Amino acid sequence: MKLVSNAALVCIGACGGALMRYGASELGKRADAGAAGVCAINVVGSFALGTVFGSQASPRMQLLLGTGFCGAFTTFSTYSVDTLKLLQKQEYLKASALVASSNVLSIAAAGAGAHVGARIVRLHPPVMRATKPPPTTKK
Repeated sequence: MKLVSNAALVCIGACGGALMRYGASELGKRADAGAAGVCAINVVGSFALGTVFGSQASPRMQLLLGTGFCGAFTTFSTYSVDTLKLLQKQEYLKASALVASSNVLSIAAAGAGAHVGARIVRLHPPVMRATKPPPTTKK
């Protein structure tokens, strides 16, 4: 039963992440953002996943938000195809800039998210984290 429950958490998170990804993609198309829009989605998703990681979220929250939501929201495959398209058009400088910016910004965003997540835990310990109740003392 735990496997079904865990799979349900991933599915629920993925549904939300996929819908957000679709909405962000549509906004990117309207703004003619191209590969920069995909880069922005991956940076935001990296920040979100870093926050989940840094907050020491419970395993169930990690499944819901990390594996489900962030997994569906971010898009490494589109980033890879965008880079390939630039290489096929022999736009090597643009391809290099996309690879460098996507990687550097996404890693920096994940680090910033981890920092924010750790601060959340320090300020509000029960948020998203599996906490045990304080021990009771017998009188």
